[in-house]
Amino acid sequence: MQRTFLSNLSLLLLLNLMIKPAYLLFVETEVQNRVGAEVFGNYAALLNLSFLLNIFLDLGINTFTSRSVARQQHMVASYFNSVALLRLSLVALYFVLLLGAALILQYEGGDLKLLAWLGLNQLLSASILYLRSNLSGMMLFSRDAVVSVLDRAILLIGLGAVLFASPAEEGFNIYWLVYGQTIAYAVGLVVALIMVVQKAGKIQLRWKPRVNRVILKESLPYALLVLLMMVYYKTDSVMLERMLPDGDYHSGVYAMGYRLFEASNMVGFLFATLLLPLLSKQLKQKEDTSPLVSNAFRLILVGGSVMSFTCAIWPTEILSLVYDAEIEAASGPFVLLMIAFFFMMMTYLWGTLLTANGDMKAMNRIAGSAVILNIVLNFILIPEHTATGSALASLATQILVAVVQITLCYRLVKVKLQNGVFLRALLFLGILATSAWVTTIIDLAWELELAGFLGVAVVSSFLTGLLRLVYVRSLLADRM
Repeated sequence: MQRTFLSNLSLLLLLNLMIKPAYLLFVETEVQNRVGAEVFGNYAALLNLSFLLNIFLDLGINTFTSRSVARQQHMVASYFNSVALLRLSLVALYFVLLLGAALILQYEGGDLKLLAWLGLNQLLSASILYLRSNLSGMMLFSRDAVVSVLDRAILLIGLGAVLFASPAEEGFNIYWLVYGQTIAYAVGLVVALIMVVQKAGKIQLRWKPRVNRVILKESLPYALLVLLMMVYYKTDSVMLERMLPDGDYHSGVYAMGYRLFEASNMVGFLFATLLLPLLSKQLKQKEDTSPLVSNAFRLILVGGSVMSFTCAIWPTEILSLVYDAEIEAASGPFVLLMIAFFFMMMTYLWGTLLTANGDMKAMNRIAGSAVILNIVLNFILIPEHTATGSALASLATQILVAVVQITLCYRLVKVKLQNGVFLRALLFLGILATSAWVTTIIDLAWELELAGFLGVAVVSSFLTGLLRLVYVRSLLADRM
């Protein structure tokens, strides 16, 4: 199981690190550079509003499907036949709620039109995620990896060509970005559907009220969890845009740091996507999850801590690589968000373990508490500290969630990290902190400082035993 995890993780990371960061950093950032902070801030707020409600396109069915299919792979066609029509019936509910939320928040005119298109994109994206949950549940990780990057690859090529061909002074229409997303999602949906049908066998969509009620009953705890997580992940920019007189500007500044945070966060999401079916299968078969969890912890700790330290040490330099303006204003929120990224990476491991174990009541209590804390802190901090206040609220929320999830995993799942892993982790973090301090007292070009810091991180990860050559040999053996 560990070899399966490492091998498929390498493929997922390779494809996603090639495509998604390039799209976010070279397409969306260039779009923001051209349209300006206010226009993009308004787009970001509307996008996050559509994200907040997209749980009603799913109601937890994706997580339920991935976990259930992993445990009973022979049932994939039966699940698909029942769930597909059920998901389509949720579309009307989503758009009614989206319109209602927009009216309550007093959006009107062009904002409503843009929100409608973003809602359509959420529908297409949610449908792709559902099909991917079937692929991962069937352990078809290589196909899932291809689908996971297909839409972004299309956008990278298509919009990248448009941006490259048009001079910067001509500007950019934000709708071109939205229309491009619609086309890319539609293509990805068709490809994913073909892959699922090929493996699931004959598909006969049927409306089965009794089966649907059972699926919804089983899925609703997952739906509540995703909804609560979306609220404390995505509410910041909406509150910034609505609470402040110049909210569009501050939402745009926050989006500058948040985009890099989101690009990094993609790695954690891939871990969770791969770990959920593997852990579910192990727990179903009553196997010891400690070795798999320990190895995942090692990888997440090394990657998450190096990324957080790097962005905290050189925030303005990193932001300057992709943005043309408002660098100083965005650097403070960016540092806080990237520290929060480390704790969020932890939740992708420990939260996934609790989900695979079926401890949904505990997960929802944690998420509910996080929502309350996040909203309260935003109300307190935004008026005085604007985007920095929102980032601070996110950091506090992620710390709380990570600490509580780790504690509950030890109590409820009885998982234990392998001997010495925790001490090795502390030693590694101490070395990184010392190396970071050294960079503050030497006077070199920041590129040289970064290269030295990353070199120390790689060497110390192997010297402390967090990473092992056996991982590399395993990956190479699977690829030969």
